[in-house]
Amino acid sequence: RSLEIAVRGVSDKDAEHVWNVGGRTGEFIWPKRVLIPNTAPFGAELEIHPSERTAIRLKTETILSGADLDLSRLRPEICDLGVMSGGVRVRIGDAAPEKITIRGMLGAAELLLPASGPVRVEFLSPLTARSLPDDFLEQVGGRGKAKIWVAEGKGRPMLVVVDGVFLYVKIKRAPQRAGG
Repeated sequence: RSLEIAVRGVSDKDAEHVWNVGGRTGEFIWPKRVLIPNTAPFGAELEIHPSERTAIRLKTETILSGADLDLSRLRPEICDLGVMSGGVRVRIGDAAPEKITIRGMLGAAELLLPASGPVRVEFLSPLTARSLPDDFLEQVGGRGKAKIWVAEGKGRPMLVVVDGVFLYVKIKRAPQRAGG
């Protein structure tokens, strides 16, 4: 197993990170030192390339920034995305997590999901905008004020929970492969 990390656009001091390993898990924390909590230095670009099929638990905050996360060759177990006046794009492969949480305000999130499979999307606030594929249908009689959209399919269902205000969430499906 290997982990390749590249930090660009910042000084050596701002590129410092922490890698904690305990048992069979590791925790990557970047940046090591921050002036404002949960923020990266201006102009920073971070790339992490773990080995294929690595199990990960992702928790990220995009505050006045953006993130482009390709998890399609990994095994995400947890995906917790915070979006504050920023944006995030996430590509999920066939090894999808059971739950993706998108929270925040004044931001945008785009999820590229596998071509098929069951998905349930819960919008907990009426103050969200959405764009969903044609195979998603609104479920009537959701609890409280939540809007629920469901796509049928075979396999383990995935839950996407959107909790925030003035968020735009776009969900797309990967193209179907020929012959399948």
